[in-house]
Amino acid sequence: MVCTFAPLNTKNWVLKIPCYYHHEGNSDIPHRETFTVFGKGNIGSIKASPQKVDFGVILVNTNADRDIVISNPSECDLYFAVEIVMEKSHSVTPSSTRSEANLDLLKAEKGNFYRLISGNELQISLMKKLLPAHSNQTLKLTACVKEQREYKFTVFYRLMSMFQLF
Repeated sequence: MVCTFAPLNTKNWVLKIPCYYHHEGNSDIPHRETFTVFGKGNIGSIKASPQKVDFGVILVNTNADRDIVISNPSECDLYFAVEIVMEKSHSVTPSSTRSEANLDLLKAEKGNFYRLISGNELQISLMKKLLPAHSNQTLKLTACVKEQREYKFTVFYRLMSMFQLF
């Protein structure tokens, strides 16, 4: 038997669940047990510090690293996913020198942003997708510059249930 607890309110919960079952070979006599489930509804949040990272000027075909710290100030453990979105920008070099393969990596135009489907302009080292209550995790951001232009990214943290991860 699998039970999933997904509270809609922030409060303590006590649930009594009746369960009827039969023993194998003696299916005429139903048995009843009551399972008591305890849980607490809570609201989680993730904070990043610093909120803006400036890599400065980076030489083309090189990488630069910066660290950010994400923290969970809430009372509950949080499962999360990271999504990187790159802002549209114009190349500083002539368009004929731009990598066509690089343009193929940018898909799903949304307003002023292109969602990164694949590609490696910005990489994030993510050790765990779980951030325990009142804890921090350091993430390493690596900017991988392939052409001379201005790069702007937004990193989104999406809270997930542990069942969405598997």
